[in-house]
Amino acid sequence: MKQQPTLQTQRLVLRPFNSTDVKQLQQLASAYEIAATTLSIPHPYPDNIAQQWIETGV
Repeated sequence: MKQQPTLQTQRLVLRPFNSTDVKQLQQLASAYEIAATTLSIPHPYPDNIAQQWIETGV
């Protein structure tokens, strides 16, 4: 699997998701306002899907 780069400026760090992001990702993806603006995020967002998605490395 190709490793994704980390981009960093003085005010921003854009990095690949990791296991420490699961709880917050699950919370954000579960919000109707987020899911309503995407084609691929289901609502309600199933438990453990965030962890599975992060593990895919996409």
